[in-house]
Amino acid sequence: MTTPDAARGTRTPETFSPKVAIALFLVGVFSFAAFITLSTFAPDFADGDDAGAHALSRSAIGYAAAVKLARARGAVVTVTRTSSAAATGPLVVLTPPSKLMATDIEKLADWRALVVLPKYLPIPDFTHTGWVGATFSMSEDAVAEILADIAPGAKVARAKGTASPILTYDGVEAEKINADAALRPGAITELQTVTAKDLIPVLKTADGRIVLGVIRFQDKPDTYVLTEPDLLNTQGLAEIDTARAGMAILDALRAPSDPIAFDVTLHGFERTRSLLRLAFEPPLLAATLSLLMAAALLAWRAATRAGPAAAPARAIALGKRTLADNSAALFRLARREHTMARRYAAFTATTVAEKLGVWRGENEETIAELDRIGATRGVTEKFSDLAAEASAAQSGADATTAARKLHSWNEEILRATR
Repeated sequence: MTTPDAARGTRTPETFSPKVAIALFLVGVFSFAAFITLSTFAPDFADGDDAGAHALSRSAIGYAAAVKLARARGAVVTVTRTSSAAATGPLVVLTPPSKLMATDIEKLADWRALVVLPKYLPIPDFTHTGWVGATFSMSEDAVAEILADIAPGAKVARAKGTASPILTYDGVEAEKINADAALRPGAITELQTVTAKDLIPVLKTADGRIVLGVIRFQDKPDTYVLTEPDLLNTQGLAEIDTARAGMAILDALRAPSDPIAFDVTLHGFERTRSLLRLAFEPPLLAATLSLLMAAALLAWRAATRAGPAAAPARAIALGKRTLADNSAALFRLARREHTMARRYAAFTATTVAEKLGVWRGENEETIAELDRIGATRGVTEKFSDLAAEASAAQSGADATTAARKLHSWNEEILRATR
């Protein structure tokens, strides 16, 4: 039955034109490549300006201002995203948002660590990215829980109101660091202090409360704990006296030429190593680009080839030829190809004798009769000579030559006797 379109000689339109299909393919490849690349380098693209209490945050409770101020005073300051002590330096500043483990300090610090405790629960300002809209004080128990692993039994206390405290160094501990004078920061609201069994006082208030203490571990970095974050965060450094006090604390814990590293891995900004990252970075980037170019060339070749793809042949063919090929392969493996020439001569004599009606008695009689018929019919070769040559074959090449001669004699004598 003929359809109306076929009767009119029209063609059914294609669902997609080749141009649309190619465009969809290219868009899909680009989208997939972009997704993989952006996923691999996502931590690098995060600027960290999220109103958190870390060195990438420029909010009131962040420490980006401390990084800039320390650099302005000539110190070498880095913000590290690698969880390796080898990539930090002599002094590592840690600003943990949650419970800090002793293994974290050992992994991140090589010689000396300064742990700055948090005090605020921020609410981001949704009208300004990176700003803090409002803050609430964390509970004392929540802050003490941060030190539970490195200083069990720690207790946090806060003073009432706002005041400008006078901070003095403990005489014994001051000799171990570069501290030599009392600090007079600006006004601080609800000054936060900590007491713990393993926390040795370094910097105290007038009434003996610890603002800076040290925990010394055996075969591990010395861990200094700064209980009041307003001595280093942005809102505290906005006042000149507090800025002087905060920088003096950093200077006391390091030599003048030592660098300072502010860690942000505890806040989820760690730059991790992965197989995908290695593939997109030198020196493996060249290999990745080469593979992509090879894939593109293969795709182009597949899309532009002429004619349909050739159907693959069977690994094992069917029929008599396969049987013959396998038999020949066995003879070849056994290196007995030359013995086939004598048998082929006998087979040729038998078939020709049947076709010519020659009486088949003893083999010598059949050969003599074939030679006689060939001589009377003008055949150039004598069968007896060809049979002797086949019997004397010593290699596959000799057998092939003898078989060709026998085949030619077969055709010649059959033509001559028609």
